[in-house]
Amino acid sequence: MNRNFIKRNKPIMKCHGSGFESKSVYNPIAIEKDGMIYILYRAENGKDGCTVRIGLAWSRDGINFKRHAEPVLSPEYDYERMGCEGPRMVKLGEHIICIIWSMENHLKGFK
Repeated sequence: MNRNFIKRNKPIMKCHGSGFESKSVYNPIAIEKDGMIYILYRAENGKDGCTVRIGLAWSRDGINFKRHAEPVLSPEYDYERMGCEGPRMVKLGEHIICIIWSMENHLKGFK
C-alpha cells in the first residue's frame, strides 16, 4: 500500500471558460520530467458534437496546474473528425513517446 497517497476532496482540474475545455476535462495521463509534472488530457467544448481535443497542463507540486490556452492536439484529417482520444505517454531514456488514437464514425446518419 502506498502510504504517501493523499485523496483530495476536490479535483485538481475542472472544465472552465468557453473554449475547447468548456464542457468536459477527463482521462488524464501524467509524466514527470525535470521536476515538472505534465498532464495530457481529453477535453470537449460541447459545441461541435463530441469532438475531443487534447490539452496540456503542468505543475511543480502536482496539485496546482497551469494550462496551455489552446489544445495541443486537434483533429486535422477526415479520419479524426470525432476527435483525438486517449493520450498515453511513456518515458524511454531521454525521450517521451506520446500515443493517441482517433476515430471516425461510419454509421449512417451520423453527422
